[in-house]
Amino acid sequence: MEKNEGLPAELTEIQSMAQKLLKESTPARWENWTYVSGGAETGSTWRRNLQAFEGLGFKLKTISSVDPEKVDLSVEIFADKWDLPIAIAPMSSAISTVCKDVFVEMALGAKASGIAASVGYPTGPDTHVKMLETGAKIFRLIKPLKDMDKLTEALNGSQADGCFATGVDTDSIAGLKPSGDSGHFGEMVRPLSIKELKKARQSVDIPFIIKGIVSEEDARAVLEIGADAIVVSTHAGYALDYCLSSLEALPGIAKVAGKKMKVILDSGIRRGSDIIKALALGADAVLIGRMALCGLAVGKGEGLSWVLKLMADEMKRIMLLTGTEKLSDLNRDILIPLNSLGDRILSRA
Repeated sequence: MEKNEGLPAELTEIQSMAQKLLKESTPARWENWTYVSGGAETGSTWRRNLQAFEGLGFKLKTISSVDPEKVDLSVEIFADKWDLPIAIAPMSSAISTVCKDVFVEMALGAKASGIAASVGYPTGPDTHVKMLETGAKIFRLIKPLKDMDKLTEALNGSQADGCFATGVDTDSIAGLKPSGDSGHFGEMVRPLSIKELKKARQSVDIPFIIKGIVSEEDARAVLEIGADAIVVSTHAGYALDYCLSSLEALPGIAKVAGKKMKVILDSGIRRGSDIIKALALGADAVLIGRMALCGLAVGKGEGLSWVLKLMADEMKRIMLLTGTEKLSDLNRDILIPLNSLGDRILSRA
């Protein structure tokens, strides 16, 4: 999508437009979905996810041999090429008020942009089946259900229906608190052991993803379980208050993962610059949630594609200005600390 006459050319304007629309359609959630506020209890983790990105800047390099026509944002995930190192984060039916047929529109927007979309739990299988019918690449993550038989059934169903990957959203083991003290899903979930997660992984043949990891200890457990990808995530700050941000945890987890599994960063991504920072610190790709909702709110699938294009344009510009032509060229050397939090992050890289 080269141009869209009906949508703003500024990501901040899209957020503002989405705020107005969602304030009318979803008054209880619009602040959370458009970066005004959110997160469990005091919202400390939610804020820290954003602050971590603000702590890092870029080293300007204006003399290089980079060919603007060859700047490449594509990435290979599970032997499949994505046009951008981005996927849409798994969300539940709570987002149904964002626009009509929101999950189908999400799938259409992702397909048009050459990336993957996903769906969370307890959204039913009818949803991902409809998404798959668009021809989009879809993966489905299941919450760590108390009943292992139900968990296995959901994983197997995802594979049988045609999802290219599935897995478990481990950061919801105590339920989730999207904003303040009110919790959701706590009655259906519990912590799962390495043995139980191994069993879950062995129940399917497609790539297996474990989401919700912010410690190197857990990352080593994910390797032992046999996962194909790890998602470094605080669930947008919905899980544990006063937690390490995803970006702070990323460098250490990327070292543990090495080349043995894909590393995907979630929580706090708002712009193309945030994506470049995550890739430079070891991520293979990122998940976006709130910015995807903003695009869907203002323009359905086309709005999502437009947001992704604006992010991609920003990424390409930053790569030109940091002397990088391919995503594999990105590393910590293009980053500089802007405050003590940035120092902390780079000291771990």
